[in-house]
Amino acid sequence: MIKRYKKFDKGKIKRLAQKYKSDLLLNRTNAEKVFAYILDKIGVGYKEQYIIYVGTSFYIVDFYLPKYKVIFEVDGVHHYTTKGAIKDKKRDNTLATLGFTVKRIRNKEVYSPRKCEKRIKGILGMEQNKFF
Repeated sequence: MIKRYKKFDKGKIKRLAQKYKSDLLLNRTNAEKVFAYILDKIGVGYKEQYIIYVGTSFYIVDFYLPKYKVIFEVDGVHHYTTKGAIKDKKRDNTLATLGFTVKRIRNKEVYSPRKCEKRIKGILGMEQNKFF
């Protein structure tokens, strides 16, 4: 989500961003809840529904892992329309120019927790525990 304002009012933008963040946290999808559980299980620190300010606008990302500067977006079906894919690509490119790595995980991937955990660890460069 990105919002732009013709007249720059930093306070207004921050209040609006916080409102959107609160709404998103109150209305988390089941897939987002499962993904948070997987991240907790792995033991990596993350920020959920993290606000990234870009000039006079902002993005709210599903999960941000500051240690790795990686963003995970848990995507439902609306991301796989032509319009959704174009919007996501533009957003991902903007975030990449700011130094973030954006990874998209489909809802159905999240519902296979072992595979999802393995994929997350691979993205983060964490060693897989082969003995336990």
